[in-house]
Amino acid sequence: MASLSRVPRTDTTALASSKLNSLHNDRVHSLRSGDYERAKTLINMVGTVKRETQVAVEDAERERQRSEKRRLDQALSSEEEQFEREWDERQVEVENECAEKLRHMDETHAYDRRVLEEQIEALIQRSAIKYSPRYLEMQDTLRKLERNHRYDEAKEVRRRLSDLEQMEIRDFEQQLAETVARRRQRLAEKQQSERTFMEQSIAHSQLR
Repeated sequence: MASLSRVPRTDTTALASSKLNSLHNDRVHSLRSGDYERAKTLINMVGTVKRETQVAVEDAERERQRSEKRRLDQALSSEEEQFEREWDERQVEVENECAEKLRHMDETHAYDRRVLEEQIEALIQRSAIKYSPRYLEMQDTLRKLERNHRYDEAKEVRRRLSDLEQMEIRDFEQQLAETVARRRQRLAEKQQSERTFMEQSIAHSQLR
């Protein structure tokens, strides 16, 4: 008897059914003719056919499942490859968009720094020292001493006036420098805060 293990499942069941019908008819004929040995042999053959049919059906089902798994694996692999390509393309787009945002911010910050330096230069140009009342009083005293020819006293007052003038000039220049430094620092802190916020926003928006 030919093996059923390599026959397709649909063909296997049809072939098995045909063989079983044939064996059944032979057994009936053997019983009618009194050939009991033949009938017994046919019963054994029926059992064999049923077992082979079951094995063939199970083999065919396993092969069907393996084929289905291969098909699903191939489809999944294709989808994953497509997803990876689209993901990479989108990631490049996001990175380019982020780089453009940072570039625009850098240009804006550079412009703001230039404007500030122009404002500082204008501030320095129009800034003039305002001497203290004490300085102005000593200056007036010096003029009076000179008019009255009190030169010895005038010399001492002039020396003290010169020292006070140098001190007030240093104080004025220091205050101006501190004002300039504060403006630069405020702008630097503002721009750093904006850049940090931008970088955090970019990091949050980038694909994961």
